[in-house]
Amino acid sequence: MPALVTSTLPDAITQKLSDYVAKHTPHTFPACDLVVLHRGEQVLQGAWGTCEGIAPEADRRWDIASLTKLFTTTCVLSLCSQGKLDLDSAVGDWLPAFVHQALRPVEPGQNPHTLARLPVPADRQGMLVDAREITLRQLLTHTSGLQDWRAIFLALADSAPAPRRGEGAAANPVSRVQEAVDWIGQCGFQDAPGRSIVYSDLGFILLGEIASRCMGKPLAQCIADTVLAPLALSHTGFNPSTALPALLPTELDLRWRGRRVWGEVHDENACAMGGVSGHAGLFSNARDVAQLGLAWLQAPEGPLPVSPALAREAVQVQAENLTQQRGLGFMLKAPTQASCGDFFSPQSFGHTGYTGTSLWVDPQAQLVVACLSNAVYGGRDMKMQAFRQGLHDLIGSTLSNRSKD
Repeated sequence: MPALVTSTLPDAITQKLSDYVAKHTPHTFPACDLVVLHRGEQVLQGAWGTCEGIAPEADRRWDIASLTKLFTTTCVLSLCSQGKLDLDSAVGDWLPAFVHQALRPVEPGQNPHTLARLPVPADRQGMLVDAREITLRQLLTHTSGLQDWRAIFLALADSAPAPRRGEGAAANPVSRVQEAVDWIGQCGFQDAPGRSIVYSDLGFILLGEIASRCMGKPLAQCIADTVLAPLALSHTGFNPSTALPALLPTELDLRWRGRRVWGEVHDENACAMGGVSGHAGLFSNARDVAQLGLAWLQAPEGPLPVSPALAREAVQVQAENLTQQRGLGFMLKAPTQASCGDFFSPQSFGHTGYTGTSLWVDPQAQLVVACLSNAVYGGRDMKMQAFRQGLHDLIGSTLSNRSKD
């Protein structure tokens, strides 16, 4: 498979990593970019595979999906560090529409693939949840009890927006964020706040709107001002220019858009909201994503615009169960089957994205790994977990100086 790799690692290790990624191309994904930083220095940058004529190069741009949540997290914690937001304040203080109907029931969730409604567990049937109790901290830790996902896009738009790539592309998609917030304000819950971890896109939609209202600017400008500019991330943004020659396509969406998704966000809810949301929508390259990880690794000495106390708190366990641990916005290394593999330390933190992206940081090894791909290009039957574990095991076993757990 075509590849472009620069590395300061031993040749044998570089070849082993390159062979591993190439083995998964094109079966796991058509294309993949990887940046590895160790002790503050880039030790590997690689690009593998071609897609729709886009060859390996250092500046390919990817839909980073839920890695957007880490940029939203950084923005929100920056505002908290400035005293403009309080983690323990009520969501309703910023979003009155969210609590207009304060008492709401636990109701069936929704399968994001089939759109089928899911049954309410027996221990939650008949439960009423008071939306006035939910805090910003609970949104960040996914303990608010909000539903994990709902097909908001079907409620916001009668039809899919026009394509953004090519002639006639919409330069200024209509924002329907307020409509989305109003819709979430009428939506039932999945559990009572504080009872369980329910990974929720809806919570980060709310966080993005809270940041926007706090700063008095659109969310895209908030993230640009609080994250992209301070960290000099010049290749990251929402609704990228369709003129970019290296903008990777994602899924062939026959359910809603009726086209290959290319130059617009893969996530339907973010797309219906105008391409800008707190949970998804950013496009970036592997270098910028790695630099975000490095800023969190180097806190508080580095350029991260978050106070030392909050930076430490964000990557410590705030909520946990048998299969996962959560910080403030961050996924922490899971007790078992962690996507960062077996060799990353228990203090590791990061996140994954549905399109086939991930960022993992190991503070003990001073290691940052940003891996971006378009695994949804062939559909949603993806096999990224095994790939991610194997990739991070190869890197971690070389650079973490740890034996396998």
